[in-house]
Amino acid sequence: MFQPWRMQLRQAEAAWKAGQLDEATRLLAKDELSSYLPAKDVTLAVASALVERGQKHAQLGDTLAGWRDLETALTLSGETAALTELRRQLIEQAHAEAERYLVAEDATAALACLERLRRRDCDTPATRLLEQVAKRMLAAGRLMRLGDFAAAEAELAAACKLRPDLRSLENRLNQCRVQLGESRALWTRLNQAVAGGDWSAANLACERLLTIAPENRAARQTHERLAGVAAPVSSQAPRPASRAPSSQPPLAMSEPGANRRLIAWVDAVGGYLICLGEQVILGQPAAGGGADVPILADLSRRHAAIRRDGEAYTLVPLQSTKLDGRVLEKPAPLVDGNEIELGDGVRLRFRRPHPLSATAVLDFVSQHRTKPKVDAVVLMAQTCVFSPRQACHVRCRNWTDDLILYREGKNLGCRTNSTVIIDDQRYEHRGPLGPGSRIQGAEFAITLEELAPN
Repeated sequence: MFQPWRMQLRQAEAAWKAGQLDEATRLLAKDELSSYLPAKDVTLAVASALVERGQKHAQLGDTLAGWRDLETALTLSGETAALTELRRQLIEQAHAEAERYLVAEDATAALACLERLRRRDCDTPATRLLEQVAKRMLAAGRLMRLGDFAAAEAELAAACKLRPDLRSLENRLNQCRVQLGESRALWTRLNQAVAGGDWSAANLACERLLTIAPENRAARQTHERLAGVAAPVSSQAPRPASRAPSSQPPLAMSEPGANRRLIAWVDAVGGYLICLGEQVILGQPAAGGGADVPILADLSRRHAAIRRDGEAYTLVPLQSTKLDGRVLEKPAPLVDGNEIELGDGVRLRFRRPHPLSATAVLDFVSQHRTKPKVDAVVLMAQTCVFSPRQACHVRCRNWTDDLILYREGKNLGCRTNSTVIIDDQRYEHRGPLGPGSRIQGAEFAITLEELAPN
């Protein structure tokens, strides 16, 4: 009598011997074939091969594929010593991945990695310890953005006690302590400037505070009050109700971490790519490739990342990357004057030219250029200074005064010491910007071009 399951068993065995483990698994699961006694040997052999494949995935760092093979093998053979060993390897891989995220100061990604372990019922003491460290690191980051550096210091100190071997925690703690001291000094400077009526110094101190603590409510409110005291928003305030509205809506800023970009075309000076996100990806231009700084060179689509946290910058190598000639295998802090090399010969200089701004500039050292071609890349924090002086982000040698782009909540504006015309409307000292604004003064003209999402 013909028995269909025997044909299926021969097909499953042939698939296993041909290395087609997924097909063999599918056939064994069909009509509960693995429950037949003659199929037991084939089932165990396929489970064993899945474990071996899972181990190879684990060694290559592909933990997701490793977990899939483990879970499939578990349904075929039940718990075995080989499966227990594979699970241990995958848990160690997940812990190592979470630690790499912590070194890169990405506590959110570390927690997501550990949560995936919890969903697989892998709640080990080591997992719980790493989870505590990540949660304290995440809380510290939130407190630092709010300007509560003392509370952030306590969270980071506790995290350091849990994992004293993670140097990134100690570095973060030291950075927090530095910013705590700077925050106190800036508040003192701000109060002194306000008491003396020195609105320019007060504004600079406020902007510096918002650079290191962008969500500090007191600093934000003080900055808004100073804007009203230091200079009127428009030469016609209040505007007549009959006046036509600006043709350009305010240039709304993205949420933190969003990669919004625009090019500032400065007449008789050049073009500058301004990246507004807290992280930018450097790589080869390609449709949907995700490079915020698309460089015409033999690079990966996502070759390296630069992350800004407050006023600190970190270079994250995703493919072959060097920093000052040294090969990077993990994230490293960036300081003024560092040379970044991507792939085989794409060299950029990282600069922090203005002492009171966390904004950084990437200059091309090699002959490579971006698409579209620009003269430099600006990683904009709170302000971007166009000036004839050397301590600025965009050098405009023939100007006699400064123009500053600045963030105001989720919008972008500009200010100068004289009258400025924005989209054919006249403003005294400052005004709002739209995504395609034209800014004109007595001796300058700038056109903003917003780039499409990458």
